[in-house]
Amino acid sequence: MSYDLYITRKTTPYDVDGPEISEADWRGLIAELGCFKPIKSVAVGDATLNIPQEWHPHFWTGHPDSTDVVGPIFQLMDGNLSVKYVDQETARFALDLAEKLGARLIGEAGEVYTREQLAPYKGPIPKFLAKLLKLN
Repeated sequence: MSYDLYITRKTTPYDVDGPEISEADWRGLIAELGCFKPIKSVAVGDATLNIPQEWHPHFWTGHPDSTDVVGPIFQLMDGNLSVKYVDQETARFALDLAEKLGARLIGEAGEVYTREQLAPYKGPIPKFLAKLLKLN
């Protein structure tokens, strides 16, 4: 099961009221960046799930592990962009999109993501880990 992130202008992605990301905003971003491919369904195990087209689902083709048929999914739902199949690289990209849209990146449990939280670790390697990796 995937943990979802939301790009939202609302206080929480579950709010009914508040500023929304419009279909025009989403389509404009897709056209501007050129790194999304529309999809109609997604394979989950042996099943194929059809995605409602009113959500304007697209997968991100710029992910290092994306192929022509699979990648992290972004879709417009209830005035928010929902992001599925998230890893660190996808979360960083989603934060870039949020900033472009004047929005925030929020996890499904309500946590707000920041650039500092998603930055790659650049501190010293702990001694025990260096020994395991035979760096000493």
